[in-house]
Amino acid sequence: MKKSIYIPLAILIIILIRFLLIEMFSIPTSAMENSVLRGDWILVFKNPLGVNSPKRNDIYTFHYPGNPDRPDPYGGISQNSSISKRTPYVKRVIGLPGEHFEIKNGDVFINGKLIPAPNSIKKYYLLKSKTEINLRVFEKFGISVLDYQKVGDEIFYRINASKKGFDQLKNIDFVISINVEIIEPSDLSMKAIPHLSTFNNNRDNIEKFIIPKKGLKIILNESNSAFYKIPILFFDNNKNATFYKGKILIDGQPINQYTFNQDHFFMMGDNRSESDDSRFWGLVPNDHLIGKAELVFMSIEKEGLAFKRIRWERIFTLIL
Repeated sequence: MKKSIYIPLAILIIILIRFLLIEMFSIPTSAMENSVLRGDWILVFKNPLGVNSPKRNDIYTFHYPGNPDRPDPYGGISQNSSISKRTPYVKRVIGLPGEHFEIKNGDVFINGKLIPAPNSIKKYYLLKSKTEINLRVFEKFGISVLDYQKVGDEIFYRINASKKGFDQLKNIDFVISINVEIIEPSDLSMKAIPHLSTFNNNRDNIEKFIIPKKGLKIILNESNSAFYKIPILFFDNNKNATFYKGKILIDGQPINQYTFNQDHFFMMGDNRSESDDSRFWGLVPNDHLIGKAELVFMSIEKEGLAFKRIRWERIFTLIL
């Protein structure tokens, strides 16, 4: 009789753990290389009670909020009014609530101080060589070749590399120079938030602003109203907020100050030059967070035969 009670109880406990504490996700893109790879299956430890807040450099999963100023088909607010039905994303936590955040020439500054990038970060580089480089050299260092061109006796490569790959390449004698690719502020080919012509924000340059924090009161003006319009209108639990002629209105009345109702976070992918992240669609509200990615429990290559597709070396590795 006791066994018949224990079995369903054990099943119930497993189900509760599965739905309340642990979630499994597959990774469909390369936006988080080299920390998380396309084809990884990861375990996420959820934080349903909000006991542990995300810390800088944590790799976190969340429901993609989207941005009505940049409509897209990726499953954000434009496609789903319910948060739980929005597409799960995984990115690295970079900016925390209440911090002054800025990107200058691809480098992140928090409260005016340069924040060193993790070693796993990948960026585009421009390489100049005395001779054509065997592709096996790039493969050895985990580097992707995006483009190359021969001009006279010199070869120019555009590559995607980690800091480790960059350090290995720069010491090879036939490499003349290697520099990170930077999009100048005047170049708006990869325009970033808040997607207005009055801002020269792009992939590598975002002017300083304060990341919303619960209880933070700000004085609104024409400039920062453009930055905070999307969080206030769509992601801060306001039922009747609108935007008209450059002003934010709540219950039909223009406001000149605002106090945020929840924390927000700035998320970025480790594959910095290829990641679609907070630079382009905005901040992640606290109520969109799912949990911290902790473990790769399976990893499968997209192509190959049977067991050869499995990346055995990644199974049960911690996500850092």
